[in-house]
Amino acid sequence: MPERLISELLILPERVRKGDFVLNLSKGVTDPKKTLEDYVVTPQLVECFDDALGFISSAVDAVNSKACYLHGSFGAGKSHFMAVLHLLLKHDADARSLPDLAKVCAKHSWVENKKFLLVPYHMIGARNMETAILGGYVDHVMEAHPGAPLPGVYLADEIFKNAVQYRQRLGDEKFFEDLNQGQKNPGSAGWGKMAKGWDAPRFEAAMEAPPSSQERSRLVGDLVQYIFPAFKGIAQGKDEAYVDLDVGLSIISAHAKSLGYDALILFLDELILWLATHSADLGFVQTEGNKLAKLVESRKSDRPAPIISFVARQRDLRDLIGDNVTGVEQLNFSDVLAHWEGRFHTITLEDRNLPLIAQKRVLRPKNDVCAAELNEAFEKTAQVRQEIMEILLTRESDRAMFKQVYPFSPALIQALVAVSSALQRERTALKIMLQLLVNRRDTLRLGDVIPLGDLWDVVAHGDEAFTDVMRVNFENAKKLYQAKLRPLLEQQHQVDLEVDRERAADSEEVAARLRLFENDDRLIKSLLLSALVHGVEALKNMTCMRLAALNHGSIRSRIPGREHQVVAQKFRTWAGMVGEIRVGEEPTNPTVSIQLSGVDTEGIIEAARVYDNPGNRQFKLRQMLFKSMNVPEQDEMYISHAFVWRGSRRSCDVLFTNVRSLPDDSLRSGDEWKLVVDFPFDSEGHSPIEDLDRINKFRNKKEKPRTLAWLPSFFSPRTQTELGKLVIIERLLLGNNLDQYAQHLSLQDRQTARLLLQNQQSALSQRLVQAVEAAFAIRSEPTPGTLDDSYDMSESHFQSLYPTLVLQRPVGANLGEALEHLLDQALTHQFPKHPKFGQEIKPGKDLRQVLEVCQEATRTPDGRVFVEDKAVRQKLRNVCNPLELGTMSETHFVLTNFWKSHFNRLLAASDQTHPTVGELRKWMDQPEERGLPREIQNLLILVYADQTNRSFMRYGGNYAPSLDDLPNELELLEQSLPDLKDWEGSVTRVAEILGHAVSKLLNASNLATLTSKVNESLKEYRPDCDRLADRLQVVLSHLNLAEGDVAQADRVKTAKAVREFLASCDGKEATKLVGAIARATLETSSTAMGKSLKSAAAVLNSLNNTRWDLFTAVSDIHGDRADEAARLIKDVVTWLKTDEHALASGLASKLSDAEGRAIQLLTPPKVAKPKPPIQPDPKPTPAPGPKRWTPIGSGQQDRMTAKDWDSKSQELLEKLKANPRSRLTIDWTLEEESE
Repeated sequence: MPERLISELLILPERVRKGDFVLNLSKGVTDPKKTLEDYVVTPQLVECFDDALGFISSAVDAVNSKACYLHGSFGAGKSHFMAVLHLLLKHDADARSLPDLAKVCAKHSWVENKKFLLVPYHMIGARNMETAILGGYVDHVMEAHPGAPLPGVYLADEIFKNAVQYRQRLGDEKFFEDLNQGQKNPGSAGWGKMAKGWDAPRFEAAMEAPPSSQERSRLVGDLVQYIFPAFKGIAQGKDEAYVDLDVGLSIISAHAKSLGYDALILFLDELILWLATHSADLGFVQTEGNKLAKLVESRKSDRPAPIISFVARQRDLRDLIGDNVTGVEQLNFSDVLAHWEGRFHTITLEDRNLPLIAQKRVLRPKNDVCAAELNEAFEKTAQVRQEIMEILLTRESDRAMFKQVYPFSPALIQALVAVSSALQRERTALKIMLQLLVNRRDTLRLGDVIPLGDLWDVVAHGDEAFTDVMRVNFENAKKLYQAKLRPLLEQQHQVDLEVDRERAADSEEVAARLRLFENDDRLIKSLLLSALVHGVEALKNMTCMRLAALNHGSIRSRIPGREHQVVAQKFRTWAGMVGEIRVGEEPTNPTVSIQLSGVDTEGIIEAARVYDNPGNRQFKLRQMLFKSMNVPEQDEMYISHAFVWRGSRRSCDVLFTNVRSLPDDSLRSGDEWKLVVDFPFDSEGHSPIEDLDRINKFRNKKEKPRTLAWLPSFFSPRTQTELGKLVIIERLLLGNNLDQYAQHLSLQDRQTARLLLQNQQSALSQRLVQAVEAAFAIRSEPTPGTLDDSYDMSESHFQSLYPTLVLQRPVGANLGEALEHLLDQALTHQFPKHPKFGQEIKPGKDLRQVLEVCQEATRTPDGRVFVEDKAVRQKLRNVCNPLELGTMSETHFVLTNFWKSHFNRLLAASDQTHPTVGELRKWMDQPEERGLPREIQNLLILVYADQTNRSFMRYGGNYAPSLDDLPNELELLEQSLPDLKDWEGSVTRVAEILGHAVSKLLNASNLATLTSKVNESLKEYRPDCDRLADRLQVVLSHLNLAEGDVAQADRVKTAKAVREFLASCDGKEATKLVGAIARATLETSSTAMGKSLKSAAAVLNSLNNTRWDLFTAVSDIHGDRADEAARLIKDVVTWLKTDEHALASGLASKLSDAEGRAIQLLTPPKVAKPKPPIQPDPKPTPAPGPKRWTPIGSGQQDRMTAKDWDSKSQELLEKLKANPRSRLTIDWTLEEESE
């Protein structure tokens, strides 16, 4: 049984009238009974009344004019507050009898002894401040004191001119009789000096009096009142009809005092709102706004009755003006506002009064039973999830306030106050609340909460917004809703709103569709409200969870708690159709917003429809599939897709194409698996069944290709249209294409259009990604109608052309994960025993480190070694544990015999002694295939060789394998191992002499490596090393060195030792070779032998190319150069005897230098040419003969360095500069010092 309607429990009117909850102050003070009838005094309002009366008291006591802002949002009750305050100051008994105001009245008993003239104003429609305040005062006095003299607040010159003319026409007797009509009025008795009549002298004197004089003001007032009454109405239509406001305030102050009042109180209702209506005219606002300060300050100090002004203010005028002014104007205006506000007191009627007021004035139960039912319904409603309750409460409210306003939520109250403040003038918060209840009279039940979206219908019609900018945004919002959003929802739900509201009463089907429409409609309307009003928590940062909570009960989810995901899906769908909607990137709870621009993008899209064609659609879908499947985008027809499966890197061929038209060759595979992916659409007249028929036709050929086919369901026409729209939008956004199709828009509007198209592109992309995932069967249909349901493909999406492989629906959050699962099924079927490595196995350093630990373990009795490096431990754990090669515990690695036993068992069964690498690879896949990567296979084979002391042979010779180099034809021969001490010694010597680093781990593999490296060195170095010692001896003997000295030369001894070392290694099998190396004689040092071996070729070449005849000739030099010749021969002999490693620059360089020295010694010295005899100077010849040069300086300096030359050249240059007639002659010789 459905819950009762809330309207059955509350006192609700049949309809809400225009004047409900709206109090016109000027009328409210004249009808105290009605004003006080429903007035609710909250504790905060009590404080405000106390503050207001205290403020008035301070002004009266100081006889000083003051002003106060009465600040509050729409519906806060500012007019009502001023009306009640007015009644309190008038000593109204009903007002003073309000129980909640008793203490305030008692505290401010001074009011009883004071008389106040209270003037209410309704500022809307006023021409200016003078017209409103001064004219309003006159109107009020005429009503409150009929017959009393009027204040002279009108400009007098025109009145006096007319009066003089009128006097001349009537004559003095008749003129003054009319002017003194007030003397005959019984109501004028008791006015003292004001009752004295006018005569000619007094009339003349008053006209000549200054504007501020009382006589002049009295005359103006009497003339307007008794002779020219029409002038009062005319004055209200002229800019200069009244005196300056400052002067006028002094006049009405004196006038009020003359009437016997202690103070003049001005209730200026809607003054700020009045200024806000002129916000587009900043000059008007500044001119009139500056006059506000005159309510407090005055150039004239004669205000005998203090003027106390209360100014109602809904919003800060900065907020209302800011959108219309910029730059310096805005700063100047802010200064003006600061000038006002610094002189105004402020009393704030807070929004927190609203719940209590609403409870007493709107949410009135019919009786106590109804109240109990409402309370019970709230308690049930309050059991919602915590995150929903937090949103409904906002940070400013609690459960108690929620209970007060139920079925409204605090968030809705906050929103409606903000919306009514921004968009309305007459519709207060209380009126909107009542309207919402009346609108839902027949549908709102106990347990329901009024949704935020319902607020739109209440505020979307009626009064205009405050500012021009808000007005434009509001109109754009309404146009967007009417032109795009509502038609979108009507089409989606198959609803004609105008017709179906009537049909719903007779058709449950129509009613159900209408309910779904209304629920979605609330979401859209909530978002529109959020776009219009940003300043409150309830409407800020609108996420899908907030939208669902603020419209609690409107959205249903199959899984409770996921309503926000349903909302997200809805908005992603709508955003693809309406570019103004923007959905954030967060997958489950994105932010949602609407841009109110007024720019139509649909026409642009329609004009660019040429971009929508089958080729572009296929291209776009390929892009989407590439991205979703994590396949690198390529232009080739066949794409190689690399991926990691169970820790090993694999690849497969991917083909995106139409399956029904594929030839047989395209369905066949190579060594790797092939995946054929079809498109979720085809040309008209074709169906996905044709793709399935093509697969079955190929199966009939009984081939066994490793090929998979992924056949999607087809898109519905709607989704294909969305794909076409996305294609058009993306083309429009390329380069300057948009400018071509948006020439009719301004540059600013084009930028807005681009932003809207980008929003729509993002939304359509997200929507189509979901549609693609649904078509490829990895998720359910995001919304009904996404896919074409004409053909049932539920059991046919995943096809294998390999006969024994039956594919299951892959599991994955996206197409990439689904693709991995699909390929996992294929490879698991092919390689059922493949280890499940925890992380990707990367060849190189990682596997080398694993191999080193395994080889070390083969040398221990129990195969157990401690692994110090934590990183290496992880690599061992990742590789060896799943491979069953060993077990890496917390700190120790233990090598197992699984693979050793496996290979030995199959080796014994094969009747072979020496298996090949190729055979071991095959045995790895027995009894079931493992499909191990080649590097892992190499690791197993190398470890097996170490475990069984086998070496590798190729074509009868040793072969040094590695993880990267292990040919299939290699044979594994059992190998006897040498003595450990010999092994370690030989490894050291091979490193120092031959330069080959071999692991000190004694095993067959390392033994083979050492043997191979030694044989390589024999082949490379032995020919030269065999000749070097003999050639050295010949050269030394040629230089006359004694035979004994030759034999003892280090270079000769080292060369002989190297020759013998190499000879001892030649032709020996591995074990004997190790012994030979370990026991070889080292004459000088292993370092010297290594250098001699590697430099043998270079040294031989130098010995053979040196001109030894030069040194023979040098040894025969006698005379003064004999000593230098002997030094040269000695140097050469020394170099030849010294080991190569001990010579800094090597023997070849030394011998080259020695040749130069020898040539220099053998070159005859130059003989100095004799100087010619000095000839006497020839007799001078008469001019014009050659110039004569007279030496003025000379000098000589031998073998100058660069530094010496710099100094000398500078000296000579200065001498040349000092004497322009001087010249320099240079004779130079450049020499090089020889060693």
